[in-house]
Amino acid sequence: MKHMKGNASVGLLAVLIPLFFVGCWAVNVIKLVECDFESPYKCEAVHAVGLIWLPLSTITVWFDPEEGKL
Repeated sequence: MKHMKGNASVGLLAVLIPLFFVGCWAVNVIKLVECDFESPYKCEAVHAVGLIWLPLSTITVWFDPEEGKL
């Protein structure tokens, strides 16, 4: 029973890490929809890359189009 305690934390991480990636991807979708889709297309390109490649969405989700940087 004692080594089940360590397995519980591994199990929790196995649930939280995918939820983090899916959450970042979902926020990326929202931010892409909120873009203006007018030239320059930097905001749209950054968030579209985050949608195509899931691990990159954890970075592109922090892009602020008003500041123009991550």
